[in-house]
Amino acid sequence: MDEQLSVTDLKNISGYISPGNNSAEAEFFVSVWIRTPIIFSVSFFVITSNILNISILRRTRTIPHISKLCLTNLSIADLSVGLVTCAPCVVSAVLGYWPYGDVWCQIAGVSHGASGCVSIWNLSYVSIDRYIALVKPLQYPSMVTTKTCYTVLASCWVFAVANFASVIFTKPDFIYYRFSFTEGICGLHWEYPLFCIITGMAIPFSSGSVIVFTTVSILRTLKTSEFVTAGSSTSRQRIRRDVKAVKILSITAGMFFMCWGPYTASVITSAFDPSIHIPKELQFTFLWLANSNSFMNVIIYSAVYEAFRHEVKVILVPAACFRRRDPDAHSSLTSIASSSQTTIQRTDRSDTF
Repeated sequence: MDEQLSVTDLKNISGYISPGNNSAEAEFFVSVWIRTPIIFSVSFFVITSNILNISILRRTRTIPHISKLCLTNLSIADLSVGLVTCAPCVVSAVLGYWPYGDVWCQIAGVSHGASGCVSIWNLSYVSIDRYIALVKPLQYPSMVTTKTCYTVLASCWVFAVANFASVIFTKPDFIYYRFSFTEGICGLHWEYPLFCIITGMAIPFSSGSVIVFTTVSILRTLKTSEFVTAGSSTSRQRIRRDVKAVKILSITAGMFFMCWGPYTASVITSAFDPSIHIPKELQFTFLWLANSNSFMNVIIYSAVYEAFRHEVKVILVPAACFRRRDPDAHSSLTSIASSSQTTIQRTDRSDTF
């Protein structure tokens, strides 16, 4: 009688294995000399860049409280990816197996999925906040408050964690997330088609639609304002700040989808058509490209804003080298976050991002 393969056996064949099983039969599909530098580099940059980002946000007192909360929350989500999910994989890449056991693998898997979900929801919330501030400024003070912001951000974390933790309870042994030798991580895993559709398609598509709608509406409003206030230098300066804020939001959101797009597309393709076999080297590349998104925000801010680069240098280089501070060092540091308030107050502040 032919031996029947269990679900676990099938997953081991496809590159997944229980974290507690360190059998020599299972091995990485990518050489240790390739996987280790990649995993270490991504983990290192994710952790250090987001610690740096949080430090700069704390140093900058001119960013409005609500906007600072959103930006900090985004960095915390990315930092959790680095600390909980990516960093432990460095040891696994060297040893050739997952040494931390089943429990930590479940924690890493939930953290991986929840953090990505919170990131895209956070970008959506920022886009909605800016939409209300610029398109419906009179309604902004009553609709966007500190209490509302705390509630939204906390709800994002609760729903995201609940979503990715719920699948654990579908298993008799509560072991859903398993170490993948193909991807070199205990992280995102879509075993059920419905779960894949919700987390891999519905959430990114709906969030992306919100960002696109709000961004287009904001640009139309700003274009109209530019013609109406063409003769006012103060208004033109405000419009330029608003455009720059929308630009940074668009770049950040676009980078998110560029990094996560190949991985998500490959997962959805495999879920709908199991006969399609994506090369394991590509699966590894797509997953760690997605993880690299967690350190892209700092790069984007540094590339676009000279003031942000200055703050990075102040933190990383001895203070003695920067005693002569540029009086306009903070001139653009808060435009990403303060465009909403400058639209309402119509003030000509020179200390904005």
